[in-house]
Amino acid sequence: MSEELATYKPETAVVSELPESIIPAGNTTGMLMTTLDEREKLYQPVNPMEIEIRPDGLVYLPWVFYHERLTAAFGTEWTLLPDGKPKMEGNLILWSFSLYVRGQFISYAVGQQEYQPTNKTMTYGDAIEGARSNALMRVCKHMGVSLELWKPEFTRDWKARYAGSRQEKGWDGKTKTVWYKKGEKSNVTPTAQFMEPAEKPKPNEATQPKPTASINSDVPPRTVHDRKITFGKDTGVWLSEMTLDKLEWYADMFAQNAEDPSKANYKKHNIEMRECCLKELSTRVDAMEPGSAG
Repeated sequence: MSEELATYKPETAVVSELPESIIPAGNTTGMLMTTLDEREKLYQPVNPMEIEIRPDGLVYLPWVFYHERLTAAFGTEWTLLPDGKPKMEGNLILWSFSLYVRGQFISYAVGQQEYQPTNKTMTYGDAIEGARSNALMRVCKHMGVSLELWKPEFTRDWKARYAGSRQEKGWDGKTKTVWYKKGEKSNVTPTAQFMEPAEKPKPNEATQPKPTASINSDVPPRTVHDRKITFGKDTGVWLSEMTLDKLEWYADMFAQNAEDPSKANYKKHNIEMRECCLKELSTRVDAMEPGSAG
């Protein structure tokens, strides 16, 4: 992101109608020719293990999923072009984007991200990126990618299999339901069987698992990609406890270490840690995006 954009303060405006400039002259919308291989890559079933869930129970896929789908199908022949600069409406940053593939206009969407200046874990630059990521998800939805997430039957079955919930008291003293993704790994593959309703076991108090400290505390369960830093001043700190800027810094550092010949013995570890940093970063940014599956 350029320094100019990172420091740019958006004007207050309401996006009430679409700009005429988003559809170019000689419009060829809906005329993109794709091969069978490209369509298979775009519309292959979603792996349920890639899906995440927000505390309010809304399921979503991280932005990197959509980026990978487009890149797998079209390589570098696609781009997301902004329609001007971000705008502010209340506490929301709104940023409009158009998706182009091989120079042809495909779809248009307005990305949004909540921004609170008092939130020290999300800078203004982070919020801008969140709006862009939200727009990417929306233009891909218009293209038909990951439509499973908009099917109530699919999301209900996914939550029954891969998510859990607990009751917590909010700042206002009211009790609310908080959702989380189960940390256990699964061998389930994205097949048609995933949509078959699972037989629910009869409740048996003697066989019910005892609640763990993490479920009863204010700290949400760790994700399967959460790791602790084992060196330097951040020794013992979980990735999930770091700011977005620090996660990006560690991801770059592990990537450099993985390519350093003098650290060849730790190459596998550095690659794994880099991937964990990127997944945590992606999960955190997308979890803060409103309307990720609606």
